Amino acid sequence: MVKRKFSGILILGLVFALAGGIDTQAQQDGKSLNVLIGELKGSKDKEEKSEYLELLRETTPKTAKEIQLLIDLLDDEDVEHKCVAMEVLGKIREKKAVPKIIKNLKHKDNKVKAIAAMMLGEIGDERAIEPLLENPDLMILEFGQSPLAKIGAPALPKLIKLAKEKSLLGLLPKQQGKNRRSKNAAYAIGKMRDRNAIPTLMTLLHEEDNDLRLAAVQALAAMDVKDAYPDFERMLKDKDNVVRSATLYALVKANKEKYLPTAMEILDKEDDGVLWRAVALLGDLKEKGAVPKLEKLLEHKDGLIRRQVAWALWKITGKVYKYKKDRWTEGEDDSWKRMINDMLKRGESKKSIESFLRERQQEHGYLLGYTLDELIKEIESSGDKYEYK
Repeated sequence: MVKRKFSGILILGLVFALAGGIDTQAQQDGKSLNVLIGELKGSKDKEEKSEYLELLRETTPKTAKEIQLLIDLLDDEDVEHKCVAMEVLGKIREKKAVPKIIKNLKHKDNKVKAIAAMMLGEIGDERAIEPLLENPDLMILEFGQSPLAKIGAPALPKLIKLAKEKSLLGLLPKQQGKNRRSKNAAYAIGKMRDRNAIPTLMTLLHEEDNDLRLAAVQALAAMDVKDAYPDFERMLKDKDNVVRSATLYALVKANKEKYLPTAMEILDKEDDGVLWRAVALLGDLKEKGAVPKLEKLLEHKDGLIRRQVAWALWKITGKVYKYKKDRWTEGEDDSWKRMINDMLKRGESKKSIESFLRERQQEHGYLLGYTLDELIKEIESSGDKYEYK
């Protein structure tokens, strides 16, 4: 995926880029875009430059000459100048800028490449399809945006072809499976919200390739395509539990009113292969109506299911439920305690370790109910039990 270190900056930039219609101070003062760009390029002060960039980001070019000034700025050596120009041109969906934005997909700076990809998706020009397919990192950006999905139906044939391609390693024994680009292509298809793509997406529901089937479910469910519901019902009875789980998740997320009862029914089937996913889904939704059934499942024969149920109940109610742990769940907790002990020995700050603990609790359900001070007390009183050996 594109590197996390600049994703926050990128998201912030995109918020400004997509806001549109802002009546900026520069426009109020009658300052021309030409003057603003000149002042930006001439600025040596970091804070002053930041203010000029903000004014430029909020500007909406009105004439062909102003648009050309921004297109010319795409050749600027300054990364920030280049990025803001792309954001403004993406905001107005300026197709004349596409060739130079495509050129920036190969820039050495990751931020430039990511913004170029996003703006090509905003502009929606088919010329961007092939260049975007060359770089799997740019097919999907880490905060859930897919430039190729934004381009929509025109990108679909290429994405389908790519999603079907197997890795060369798949030809070797015990290495069957899709390569990363194939997985990314399926992800991009699942993010598609282009109603012109519906007929093709419908055909994907009958593919043997599970990645393609599930991508189509995600896209069609999000658009609430009624014609697809008979196929969804069929996939909810699929022999493959991964297909059933992913289909259920997509359908409940897209149409809670219609499919929540299906997820609730699964809680009554203790041997159902998708019980684990149904429990997680109801926890994510904070579905209070599921609490009585989940409480009964705290006695489930499978220790991992019991832990999943306790986690879901904690998400819904905020309360920590006791459950019998088996050697697997005890082992998982011990593993995280060893890691926290190691962090303490390395001298990491309590704030950093606290954040690590909260993330384990929130995202995975480990060590529920512990405060950091309680964990430290237990670790210190346990001798070498939580030492790496």
